Amino acid sequence: MARLGSDLKMGYYPTPPGALDNICRFLNIDKGGKIHALDPCCGEGEAIRYFASSFWNVTTYGVEPDGERFTMASEVLDQTIHGSIFDARINPLGSVGLLWLNPPYGNDEGERVEMKFLRHSLKWLCDGGVLVFIIPEHLFERERDRVWISVHFQKVRIFRFPRKEYPRFKQVVLFGLKREGAGEISPPPYPHIEDAEPDWTYLVPSTEELKVFQNGRGVTLEEIEKFRPRLVGELKKLMGFTNGFR
Repeated sequence: MARLGSDLKMGYYPTPPGALDNICRFLNIDKGGKIHALDPCCGEGEAIRYFASSFWNVTTYGVEPDGERFTMASEVLDQTIHGSIFDARINPLGSVGLLWLNPPYGNDEGERVEMKFLRHSLKWLCDGGVLVFIIPEHLFERERDRVWISVHFQKVRIFRFPRKEYPRFKQVVLFGLKREGAGEISPPPYPHIEDAEPDWTYLVPSTEELKVFQNGRGVTLEEIEKFRPRLVGELKKLMGFTNGFR
């Protein structure tokens, strides 16, 4: 995963406003609780900030490896990590109701980078949580990737970006609910999102507050206190003390 981590600054494709507006038409939130939304490749933070501004009571979390984009994202998101999602420490698992994922596009050691990001990030999405997955349409020509998604998500719908934005990168957005499923996902082509009416929306559920959200190389104060007695004991042994060590 080292080379993949070093490539995260490449392939930055921010979601255009026209697509954001259409995507949010298909989303709603549990208004009775606290919503936590994670973007593992947040760029400047505009996409998930747009979602949060469309509703209320939403806490936004972003991860971004590029220093300049991280700085900009930090100004619009509630919490931001400067680094790679593959190094991040986010606890507890299943702690976010929305996973907004627009990862770098490409291949890495025979695997699609987009799917590596999805498989890695899935553990933080709660059961019944909503996935918004923005990727090139041709990814879904691969049957094994369609099958993997269909096993982990239900009520999957895929739309092309609006006609104005689609030609540049030929992107689509996939909506799904995290639940074990047994359905099938049809290969491309898909309809344009502006032609679809959201006769029902994906309800983002509320979750408990995240306890840890940091770069994986960091250590929390709670961990320091937890391991302090053991560390003191080891220091006593190393230094030959039996009494009076504080």
